[in-house]
Amino acid sequence: MLEDLCGDLIAAKQTMAFAKNEVLRIEKLILDLAPPKLEGSQTLHPTGFKLTITSKLSRKLDYDTYQALDIPDSMQFVTLEPSIDLTKLRLIEQLEPVLVAQCVTTKPAKTGIKVEVSDES
Repeated sequence: MLEDLCGDLIAAKQTMAFAKNEVLRIEKLILDLAPPKLEGSQTLHPTGFKLTITSKLSRKLDYDTYQALDIPDSMQFVTLEPSIDLTKLRLIEQLEPVLVAQCVTTKPAKTGIKVEVSDES
C-alpha cells in the first residue's frame, strides 16, 4: 500500500512538473503579445476572456548605505518589522515555555513529503 502511494506521488509530481513548465511556456507567449508594463496591473479583454497581467519589481535595500544617508524622518521609507530568531526561540521554549506562550502563537504548517526511488528492493 505505502509502495503504491510512493509511486503514485512520484508520478503525480512528474505530471505537476510538466504542467508547471507548460504554464510557464504559455505565460511567456502571452507576455510576448501583451503591451509591456514595468510595474502594476493591466487588464486585457481578448474575445471571451478577461486577462489581468500584474508586473512586479523586487527591491533590495543596502541598509548601511540607507542609514548613512541620514534621511529626515518625514522622508524615511524603510520600516523594520520584528521577526523571530528561531534558534533562540527554541532554546527559550525549553527554558521558559510559559514566557514564550504569552507572546508567540504556534500552529502546525504543511508537512513536507519527499519520495525518491531506492536502489533497494
